[in-house]
Amino acid sequence: MGRGQKVREDGAGDLEQEAARKIVRVIQTWRDGHKIPIAQKRWLFELIQNALDVSREQNKEKLNLEILSDSEKIVIKHNAGYFSPKEYRALIEAYSTKPFERDSDFAGRFATGFLITHIVDKVVDIRGILKEDGNLLQFSTEIDRESEDVDKILQNFDRAFNALDDAILINSPLQDYWTEYTYHTRDDLAKNAVEIGIRELTRSIPFLLVFNKIERITINGEGYCASEAEDKSDGIFIRSVKANRVWFTRQDMGDVGLVVDSQTNQIESLSDSPRIYVHGLPLIESGTYGLHPYHWTERVRSVW
Repeated sequence: MGRGQKVREDGAGDLEQEAARKIVRVIQTWRDGHKIPIAQKRWLFELIQNALDVSREQNKEKLNLEILSDSEKIVIKHNAGYFSPKEYRALIEAYSTKPFERDSDFAGRFATGFLITHIVDKVVDIRGILKEDGNLLQFSTEIDRESEDVDKILQNFDRAFNALDDAILINSPLQDYWTEYTYHTRDDLAKNAVEIGIRELTRSIPFLLVFNKIERITINGEGYCASEAEDKSDGIFIRSVKANRVWFTRQDMGDVGLVVDSQTNQIESLSDSPRIYVHGLPLIESGTYGLHPYHWTERVRSVW
């Protein structure tokens, strides 16, 4: 080994210590008083963002998301794809694998966004598929960030990496690569985060399904999917999601959409919902920002 590489490897421990310090610092930030309301609204979207990024990279055409919650836990599953070794490291050490280019299609890969999900639980059980040297392995690991002691966090890094020693080689082809996150709801903070997170997700589902390549979202057994786009002329399209019809148009600066109740023909108010979506995902707290959808309502009414 050359001198340069030896110096580089000698510093690997320092980088892990810095990663552990960042984990402790960021979790503290999102679990303090003024950050809690935002984290409660955002945390589920952080997992969806990761799923979308994986599906884009692996050219997944039919992404499915499943959420199941009860009084003790919440389980989030998706079939976006497998983990690479680099992505597994990013998950454990909380760094981003997102391309640096500003015009990248990826919203983010694990980094600080995943740390926001610890508003529910600082210990997360994860099951998924790792692809290493052409082999597929089923793994199960625990991400433990309960402690605020850096040395303890580093020990938990070791445990999470060592869990791969027990990964099971998959010998038969897989139709889907499922990833599953389990968070236990141990206190009122966690229960409130789950309730609010599911509420925010449900309210955003029409736009999520229209703006992204998501085939189906299932929440506690109730499935949501969007119909094929119907061309209403003049560049306006409609896709239906249950009782809602999403009217949307493609613009140079981005897509514009609004939701119409199919029973009342009334346009749904967005006053309490995010209005700005980036990479197909809502910017929480953007309910009072951006152009109001009614600025093109007359165009919609002309082809109603």
